[in-house]
Amino acid sequence: MRKTTQARAKKRPARSRKGKLTIDPTRLALAGLERIRTVLARKGHGDKFGPPATMRELAARASYLGLALPPSYSAAVGIASRIGEPEKLLSAAEMRTGFDDAIAPRATRPDAERLAPFARLGERTFVCFDRSAQAEDGELAVVEWSDGIVRHRARHF
Repeated sequence: MRKTTQARAKKRPARSRKGKLTIDPTRLALAGLERIRTVLARKGHGDKFGPPATMRELAARASYLGLALPPSYSAAVGIASRIGEPEKLLSAAEMRTGFDDAIAPRATRPDAERLAPFARLGERTFVCFDRSAQAEDGELAVVEWSDGIVRHRARHF
């Protein structure tokens, strides 16, 4: 009996991606918030998901930031102005207070000029927009400030 050999198909080498995948930050933020809302509702904590921010509040936050709000952030707080503890999205007044009470006294001058807190993670830990890193699409880089130490977290909200 004669054995027949079949040639195995050669594997093609994986193509390398030369460019970055582009994901719309606004759609990503909205999908994330929808997931959070679903989980909170399923666990019986729907009350932690706050009402949409008013136009007046959005204007106050933009005024504090000194720039137009990043599109992904505007879309997200347009759905929920807060998500309950332990992490907390800050109102415009809380943004100012967090900066004045925690960040400004402990930050170096360049950091103090570029950081704008928008969420509180703990007593002395904030998530901030980095005003010095604005992308062409209006998005701002996100950094974590913890007791004077700044860590890059994301390219956008």
